[in-house]
Amino acid sequence: MKLTTIFCIIDDFCKEFEAEKKSFSLNDTQIVRRRRSCRLSESEVLTILIYFHHSGYKNFKQYYNILISFFLKDAFRKLVSYNRFIEIAQKHVLALFTFAYAFGAQETGIYYIDSSSTRMVKL
Repeated sequence: MKLTTIFCIIDDFCKEFEAEKKSFSLNDTQIVRRRRSCRLSESEVLTILIYFHHSGYKNFKQYYNILISFFLKDAFRKLVSYNRFIEIAQKHVLALFTFAYAFGAQETGIYYIDSSSTRMVKL
């Protein structure tokens, strides 16, 4: 599947998803949260995540650093570093799973885990 085709499908989905999400969210005017804008749009983040499965790469870090950052940098003009992308991608998990569910993803018994080490906290 072409990258632009995937992006167009995801972009249409993200517009509808954002509208639905806003209609169900609570408006609390007393809490002021700093929302730092991301350089990548939600559509671009989801496109990068989904295109990984069409790329043939087995390692996401190599996929991002080689294919996306080097060969496809013109398609994503506001790319961030790999570490920053991983932070950003975590914020879009709900949209990713909703997209997969909306387009008929089936349970296959294959699950994704984050293999990054976690920092131990002493109590």
